[in-house]
Amino acid sequence: VMFSLAALYVMLDAHFIGAIQVLVYAGAIMVVFLFVVMLLNLGHPDDVADARTGWWKLAAGGVGLAMLSLIAARLKLQYP
Repeated sequence: VMFSLAALYVMLDAHFIGAIQVLVYAGAIMVVFLFVVMLLNLGHPDDVADARTGWWKLAAGGVGLAMLSLIAARLKLQYP
């Protein structure tokens, strides 16, 4: 789809925008490939399991409750 859009830009004599469209699309795909390669190179599973303690669940729950309370307070101010 993105290459077709770039081709449409070229057909409309907007060569620079068509080239930038292809470069941005190729750059985004390369970033996705980079993240996949980084995630696949995690190392030994025991090393990763040691880093996952229960504290992150408590922190995530606290942040979630704080966000819900802010949303509830905002709705209460907006619709009294």
